[in-house]
Amino acid sequence: MTGSFSLLRALRLLIAACCVGALATVPAAAQSAKPPAPAPDAVVRALYQHYLDTRPDTAVAFDYTDPSVAKDYFDPALAKLLVADGKRDEARLDFDPFVDGQDFEITSVDYATKTVSSKEAQVSAQFQNFDEKKTVTYKVVRTPAGWRIADVLWGGSRDTLRKLLSAPDR
Repeated sequence: MTGSFSLLRALRLLIAACCVGALATVPAAAQSAKPPAPAPDAVVRALYQHYLDTRPDTAVAFDYTDPSVAKDYFDPALAKLLVADGKRDEARLDFDPFVDGQDFEITSVDYATKTVSSKEAQVSAQFQNFDEKKTVTYKVVRTPAGWRIADVLWGGSRDTLRKLLSAPDR
């Protein structure tokens, strides 16, 4: 009887050891199954979703000069400039920089991403605003909080958003 007891005991110990070993590998497996990091264009897509979800002639559902909103979309330097511009008596931005105009009527946006490096990309948003075709290009950078917009370019000889907001007071 002691022979069968020790065999049974050995079998139980082996099963317990296997279970403990399997449980120890679960966190490693769970860590390797993390969802992929958002793509650089995710922040630009999220920004335009506010316009796509808003009826024309109504206020866009987010205030990019609000510090808590700005940090979700812009790198710290650009967020600071946008918040400061929102507090000015006479803002430097006298148009909506994301539709490149005063008013908007956008039904869809096409995106194109060009990777510059592992920490920088350019995302172009192309859309029809009323009867005018627009392309707005975003310089996005990887920050500890994820991809954030570092600058906005409208093309031509116009200053970028960062230059416009950081120009000396007149």
